[in-house]
Amino acid sequence: MQKYSTGQLKTLSGYLSNLSLAWFSGGVIVPFFTNIDYLSKLTYNIIGLSLSYIFINIALSISKNLD
Repeated sequence: MQKYSTGQLKTLSGYLSNLSLAWFSGGVIVPFFTNIDYLSKLTYNIIGLSLSYIFINIALSISKNLD
């Protein structure tokens, strides 16, 4: 496996943080402003929160290993 430089890891961590924010806004916030049924809103919320949690944990673990 290739070793990445500190700058590359910081960039990757920032990218994953932004991806986490995108899943949160797309999966949790947006369904409240759309006209969809309750089950779909619940499904989007669960998917959005789950993927947001996964990506932010990966980003934080990368950041933690930099120190």
